[in-house]
Amino acid sequence: MNWTILRQKLRNVRSIAPRSRILQFFKQHPVDFIYFIFLGFAALKLMFAIETVADIQLHDETYYLYSGVNLLQEGLPEPEWAPFYTIWYYFLSLIEPNPIKLHFLNHQLLVLLTTLVFYLFLRSIKVRPILAFPTSYLYLVSGIHQVNPRPTNFAFLIFTLVFLLAIKARAKDSYYGILSLGFLLISFIRPEYFVPFCAIFLFYFFHFIKTIWIAKRVSLRAIARISFLTLTSLLFIAILGNPLGGDRSWWAFRQHFSVNWVEWNQSDLIPWTNYVEIVKSVFGDAENISEALSVNPTLFFAHILTNFKNYIINSIEILFVDFDRYQFSPLLNRAIACLEVIVLIAVIFYIIKQRKIVAKNLDPSLTKKLVIAILGLLIAIIPSVLLVYPREHYLVIQGTLIFAIAAYLLESSLPKHRLNYRTLKFACAIGLIFLLLVPNLSRGWCIFPNACIAPRNPNTPLIAPNLKTIQFLKSLNIKEPVNLLEAEGGFHIYLGDNYNRVGEYLKYDRFSEFAQKRQINAIILSHDLVKHHNFIDDEDFKELMQKPEAFGYSLLIIPRTEFQLLLKQRLLMNSFEFSP
Repeated sequence: MNWTILRQKLRNVRSIAPRSRILQFFKQHPVDFIYFIFLGFAALKLMFAIETVADIQLHDETYYLYSGVNLLQEGLPEPEWAPFYTIWYYFLSLIEPNPIKLHFLNHQLLVLLTTLVFYLFLRSIKVRPILAFPTSYLYLVSGIHQVNPRPTNFAFLIFTLVFLLAIKARAKDSYYGILSLGFLLISFIRPEYFVPFCAIFLFYFFHFIKTIWIAKRVSLRAIARISFLTLTSLLFIAILGNPLGGDRSWWAFRQHFSVNWVEWNQSDLIPWTNYVEIVKSVFGDAENISEALSVNPTLFFAHILTNFKNYIINSIEILFVDFDRYQFSPLLNRAIACLEVIVLIAVIFYIIKQRKIVAKNLDPSLTKKLVIAILGLLIAIIPSVLLVYPREHYLVIQGTLIFAIAAYLLESSLPKHRLNYRTLKFACAIGLIFLLLVPNLSRGWCIFPNACIAPRNPNTPLIAPNLKTIQFLKSLNIKEPVNLLEAEGGFHIYLGDNYNRVGEYLKYDRFSEFAQKRQINAIILSHDLVKHHNFIDDEDFKELMQKPEAFGYSLLIIPRTEFQLLLKQRLLMNSFEFSP
């Protein structure tokens, strides 16, 4: 063998391989590449300058952000509190350390990446490009991307990437192993997905045993695959813990039962801050969901029935355009949503009409894999929305599945030669039309920056109150330690190391004693705080709100919000000294 010639050939292969692969991709999938690029630009257009109109989401989302930013100092959170989502935030914080900008960067990236991955998901289940692209567009402008908090959006991103890997697995049984691993990964983002992990892992394991029993022999590769899955799963659980091992499900049940209870009784109580007292009045000393059922089954099932009704409504609403929160034209929003409803109904009726063709054209192997994945997802989703509450972020993956199933069945109802346009010019034309039709959340339904069909209303007074409160507090330029009493959940994380939150739930004494013990020198007066059961009947607190000067506070109105700030006069005077 001529080693000189061989080395030269290897050198040539290394030098041209990356370029050849890229060119090969362009040659094999040019239409997909065009649609993929246009979808990316559409997502960027939708979310451009989102920080000018969207608000900072406190409580859960801010907790995840804080845990990610401080990951190296404080370690991973408990397994039921989305450790993988906090790791995601940690890596994003290396790119953008400013917590306010980080909050919006996360939102923008999740919209971009999940939209692109959703298109790849549709193509992986053999939906033709001309159907996959508009379906991805409808997904992009749906209410799915406007839910809060956003760990479920991240879970969808991770699960879809794992599914793309599983669907390409050569060995038939590898699909179930990889799929179960995907469920395990997202269970450390949304703990309810630990249940389908266990179910599919057991299915995979018994399928492995059954294969050995029937074939009377065993494949070393099969042993290696199941051993790898078992050891990897045990390693994750040993390091991170059991996602269902904590009390988060009970905590979530109590809060969301309180939401229904407040609605039933037309109460003025805030369910998110008064849930302990509400649940105690209904379920006594119950300490978990099963005990609550045994104590008061009547109201327990009334809770489930109410959740079921809201589940149907929310499952439909999340599929359609919902930009009212960004002050878009309500009339145009409703018109577009109605048009989407008409399109969806037409697709459903067409699929039903073509059901025999659909049944004939469905790929049995692919359909079986899809059914297993969908059942696994629904095993987690349905109990969560019925036992806890059908909040929009619980329905993110289900809504995405509805888009995917509709596209998959529509694909199977059409002959191969129909709607199979693969010319680059046609793809560019369709991509450009959809790109121009995508709205920008900061401006409105705009074709170009200065050419808007229906601009959003910029004069709404109460947009982004949390962000405006943060900006107002930062403008005071306070350098001294601030112990901030607030019920919104996490302002201090965006204000600097000298701010410390004093939670409303920590108060057990009279306000005067509580304020002295916690050294409170700033208070954000909000509806949630004033109506909290710890404060609503406290005479000291009432007197403070009526005569703040008598307690050494100054009352400041936070512009364009419903919040007010009580600030110790000493802090206020010192902030003037530090101001340039």
